Amino acid sequence: MTDNELRDCIRQSQETGCRALYDTYFHYVYAIVHHILHGYAGREDVEECVMDVFLDVIQHYDPEHEGSVKAYVGTTAKRRAIDRSRQFSSRQQHTIPMEGEQISGLPAPDGVEDAVERAEQSRILMECIQTLGEPDASILIQKYFYERNSAEIGRIVGLAPTAVRMRCSRAMKRLKTELTKRNIIL
Repeated sequence: MTDNELRDCIRQSQETGCRALYDTYFHYVYAIVHHILHGYAGREDVEECVMDVFLDVIQHYDPEHEGSVKAYVGTTAKRRAIDRSRQFSSRQQHTIPMEGEQISGLPAPDGVEDAVERAEQSRILMECIQTLGEPDASILIQKYFYERNSAEIGRIVGLAPTAVRMRCSRAMKRLKTELTKRNIIL
């Protein structure tokens, strides 16, 4: 659905417009929120934040505004998710300080080093994917994280399935180059 069609829908009926907005941008918003909150929150928290994003958009979006609806929704999602991540991280910072010698004497649980390394690689991977820009980043996230096919991705990002496959192939080559620069080999 185009921006003008969405605006018309919102103007005609708030309920229909909200549903169209949700149907059009749900996966986009979910990908943004999940990317920001994946280290802080569980699935329910991500879904709650997604709903909060749509509530914010519905309450504050002016259909007379001529700017991109996708940009407005994306910015709202990013800001809401960052706010939520700050809430989660502030809760996790309540730790008891220990002396350096005490910390070095504690044994690490099995697999901690591997888990930390995987988390760091995932963070770097998501950073590299985001550097590809849109719609390439969304295409890779939808394909490899949500296991969607080219037709489904095409409906989400507004491209033909053949264009999705071509962009995915090119984006993977660019991603591989970017990861190689950072000494990450998958």
